[in-house]
Amino acid sequence: MAGVVEDEEMSETGADQMVKALLECGVDVCFANPGTTEMCLVASLDSIKGMRCVLGLHENVVTGAADGYARMSGKPAVTLLHLGVGLTNGMANMHNAKRALTPMINIIGEMSTWHRPADALLAMDIERVAGAVSGLVKTCNQPNRVVQDVVEAAAYCRKKRVNGSRVVTMVVPHDTQRNPAAYNERAVQQLGGRLDGTDHGRGLLAAELKAEQALCGGSMQPQL
Repeated sequence: MAGVVEDEEMSETGADQMVKALLECGVDVCFANPGTTEMCLVASLDSIKGMRCVLGLHENVVTGAADGYARMSGKPAVTLLHLGVGLTNGMANMHNAKRALTPMINIIGEMSTWHRPADALLAMDIERVAGAVSGLVKTCNQPNRVVQDVVEAAAYCRKKRVNGSRVVTMVVPHDTQRNPAAYNERAVQQLGGRLDGTDHGRGLLAAELKAEQALCGGSMQPQL
């Protein structure tokens, strides 16, 4: 019986646990342009209720939508992109998010860890590239740590800053997504609450909004 219980506890994958952790942290919208290395995450997004997924036909549409969503709602959306090439295609709006101190979590699918030495055609130093726009870059090589990684990403996004970046990029190899993983409930509890949309960074602070309205002649619906 002990073996059966253990199998049940480990029947979910790293991708399943990542999606569940995002939802527990209050991140429930995903803008996506996935490819083959993200198929496990796509399956989890489809099977686990609660996450609203929006397909973008180009990566810069995905990151722009995530930037706009976070500015309006005050909490991050998550993006799902394919390898380093997908990351670079979406970097223009990641840069905008960085400069606006917009909270954003990017999940970048990566080839399996055992495949990296082959230096495949689409291989890239994703961590180094992501560092140009991200305040925090995490590579998730261990399925049993993905919940902790998500919690750390959410905690980083929720902190107000006056400079730097609130963009987090998580690099998730295919085998991390596919392999069995246990859920770390304690890690989620340590976050200290969901990202409920009350933290708008600096984009929608009342004093700044009033100043912008004054510059626009008091109009409540200025056209910029």
